[in-house]
Amino acid sequence: MKAMDEISEFVCVDFVSKSDETAYISIKNSEDGCWAELGYQDKKQEINMAEGCFEDVSTILTPLIDIICIFEQQICHLCL
Repeated sequence: MKAMDEISEFVCVDFVSKSDETAYISIKNSEDGCWAELGYQDKKQEINMAEGCFEDVSTILTPLIDIICIFEQQICHLCL
């Protein structure tokens, strides 16, 4: 996914297929809107991508950035 590649290019986060991790991002399409929980929470976190969310890469970037806590400009332990 282009949005994930763009994030990985600028921050120390790699998006990989889930294996046995307990902290991961689950992308779903079961509700209206394009949203994510804010900040890394060390557990399964959901991003909802309803119809229309894929029209622009910035619409996809926003929830991905929110979930890995760049939005708040926090320091994630993912990068330590």
